[in-house]
Amino acid sequence: GNAYGGLLFAQSLKAAQMTLDSKKYLPHAMHTLFVLSADSTKTAEFKVETVRDGRSFITRTVNAEQDSKTVMTTQ
Repeated sequence: GNAYGGLLFAQSLKAAQMTLDSKKYLPHAMHTLFVLSADSTKTAEFKVETVRDGRSFITRTVNAEQDSKTVMTTQ
């Protein structure tokens, strides 16, 4: 079946948080685009890109991929 969007959303947030000091920076806003249906029987790979590291905030882009296709992107 199809994967629940909230699960992918939460996993992408966790992937982004793993690239920074989570005690210093807290989530402020997320913008997400669900590109394709994700298959719940397959593993999603989350690729995190550092866009900006500032003093007061940071920006990350996370792409969730299955079968080398982006199923969700969030910033």
